[in-house]
Amino acid sequence: MERSLPNPGHMISMWMHLLSSWMKERKTLKKYMESKKIAILIIGLFVVMAIDLAAQPFEPITSSFTGLGRSYVAWGDFDNDGDLDVAVCGITTAGDHLTQIYMNGEGAFIDIQAGIKGVKDGSLEWGDYDNDGDLDLLLTGETSDAGNISLIYRNDDGIFTEYDAGFPGIGYGHTAWGDYDNDGDLDVLITGNWTVSLYENIDGSFNLVEQDFGHLQNSRAAWGDFDNDGDLDLLLIGDTGGGYLTAVYLNEDGEFITANLDMEGLFSGSVDWIDFDKDGDLDICVSGYDIFLEPRLLLYENLADGNIAPYLVYLPGLGISSVDWGDYDNDGDMDILACGKNASCGGGITNVYYNQEGIFLSEPQANLAGAIRCSAAWADYDNDGDLDFLLTGLTPEEVPFSQFYRNAAGDNNYTMNTMPVAPDNLESIVGGSHVILSWDKATDEQTPQDGLNYNLRIGTHSGDCDVLSPMANAETGFRYIQAIGNTNTEVSRMIMNLPEGTYYWSVQSIDQAYSGSPFAAEQSFTILETDIYELSESTTIRVYPNPAGEKVFIRSSSSETIEFRMYNLNGQEVLYGSVTSGETIDISSLHKGAYFMHLRDGKGTSIQRLIKQ
Repeated sequence: MERSLPNPGHMISMWMHLLSSWMKERKTLKKYMESKKIAILIIGLFVVMAIDLAAQPFEPITSSFTGLGRSYVAWGDFDNDGDLDVAVCGITTAGDHLTQIYMNGEGAFIDIQAGIKGVKDGSLEWGDYDNDGDLDLLLTGETSDAGNISLIYRNDDGIFTEYDAGFPGIGYGHTAWGDYDNDGDLDVLITGNWTVSLYENIDGSFNLVEQDFGHLQNSRAAWGDFDNDGDLDLLLIGDTGGGYLTAVYLNEDGEFITANLDMEGLFSGSVDWIDFDKDGDLDICVSGYDIFLEPRLLLYENLADGNIAPYLVYLPGLGISSVDWGDYDNDGDMDILACGKNASCGGGITNVYYNQEGIFLSEPQANLAGAIRCSAAWADYDNDGDLDFLLTGLTPEEVPFSQFYRNAAGDNNYTMNTMPVAPDNLESIVGGSHVILSWDKATDEQTPQDGLNYNLRIGTHSGDCDVLSPMANAETGFRYIQAIGNTNTEVSRMIMNLPEGTYYWSVQSIDQAYSGSPFAAEQSFTILETDIYELSESTTIRVYPNPAGEKVFIRSSSSETIEFRMYNLNGQEVLYGSVTSGETIDISSLHKGAYFMHLRDGKGTSIQRLIKQ
């Protein structure tokens, strides 16, 4: 089967994108015409116009899924058997509120009758909050008889037990797992019903964090390390009651500061962190309604200097929508799966947009059912090396439905995706109760090296993950969820406040189709409580200012000489020496970004993070 030629609108989109690139780089047309870049792009356009490309159609598959609108879909291998199961929630044709978990039995999906409260207008998120190696489920939404809820269902060998962690019940909102404090367990962000609340996971119990994110309704949230400083930042959209918001909150040692970014406020849509341009930092995708109640689908490119730039995509805007990213055609870059209400027709649309070197074009032969108040999510359910997807939502006539689509009917017309190579050169640097773990970038046949992301596991025994769960099989590397890894695109991670003991760790690489490599050869490190500097009340080391410019001061209550070593986020030593209290360290030669400082005197050691401006 062949992919049809792009229509004129798509070609205009490509030329407009090219023109915006010229303007962005502020070069003249004459200079561009003399450059190799423009020659290659022009040739590429004619190639796209002239060559028949292999198509990647999606075949609708008959399944046992209940039709659901006002819905949410979340894939996850809850039974750890090596294939992806799925959780869904929403409202049925009969008006029932429903939440179901379907077990994948060699491609046939069976409702396990999990006994989970039924909701509509909610969210479902898989996460291993208790680090026991299997996926638990976080559920929010509106029930038919008990109002709004926010509950955890703990997975114990496939039996789901309700756990009320004290979260506020929400509908028309969202929830997101994320280890914002780098202590190895998943914390929770809840947004909706005019609240945004962050809860810290402390040994499986959740404590409210004092942080003011404002009040939001019809909101969405996602965690991602926007500034590549080693901790998770927060992306939010929603209705503030007096306007609409799209904002990034930068995580500065557990305190969140609003980033000074120019983004259009949206609500009733979706949010995603993705590295669509494969340059090693996370870009932003948001959809929803703007201040004029016009549906939008927007991309912002991360410029890696704390700023963003709108990225012109010329795709239909979508409200009450769902957007998911994944490399369905196995060419090494992220494509778009999107559904929602469109302005031009006023009804629901669903489409796949393939990424042609940063230009997004509609898959012309997809022929997908249109949907609103919907959810769509990629997953390679049959483990054949390409991404399939499940779509749920309301038809334009507002009838709930669920439709499963298989990629190329199981026969991949493109090169089959292969798993990436495992990272190597794993290293650990211990300082007191903290450790810096680092590794080299991996490689992959399809995804460029800078487009890979990474996933870490840590346990107190060999092969375990009771300190930091990768939500993946430790032996095979199979991913239990379809998502980027827990260190995002970074090749280092600092874990803080570890008790005394020996720890075992490894890391895997993940490509843009969410295929995980085997884990690298396991390494270990030891935390010695007698070396924990932070427990000493008689001595402290202070590094300031932070963030810093040309130099930093080192202040200590001890008269001991302080040895220091600085590491970048790749784990490479960039500066070392020794000072006494009150002296300065010249950091003018360092590039802007985040660094780890390993400090030692006669009484102990400490690791601190420093931001170079």
